[in-house]
Amino acid sequence: MTEDNEFKFEVEASNDDDPASTTLIVRGPDRDGLLAGLSVALTLRGCSILDVHAHKLEDGTVVDKFLVVDQQTKKRLRDEELADVLKLLLDATFSTEQPHLLKVKVNELEEQKEALEGRIKHLEVVLLQRRMTVRPSQS
Repeated sequence: MTEDNEFKFEVEASNDDDPASTTLIVRGPDRDGLLAGLSVALTLRGCSILDVHAHKLEDGTVVDKFLVVDQQTKKRLRDEELADVLKLLLDATFSTEQPHLLKVKVNELEEQKEALEGRIKHLEVVLLQRRMTVRPSQS
């Protein structure tokens, strides 16, 4: 992306459009992978994407509208979070690293899963040992 195109993006956030979700709008020049990059950035940020509308205008500009909620609370984002999310979206319009970041996140989750599986096996052994009592003969 050229430096000139970098500054053509605009982002907007609102909690007034829908009582159950946050509306995020990205406007700017189209490029391959833009929608995917925006989606990955939002997902890594902890947003669940409920709906997406992507429109390409005749002049080559795209308008991507996302309806999102927090992944954990399933509620719209707090007003205090919106500026950070908009900054993240602006960064995503310039960066092509999001697919790489998603792979990194998947690897982190796989490592956590392996560690938890090891912990479960250890706890199963400990639990089994605590449930068994051997009383040697007195003779």
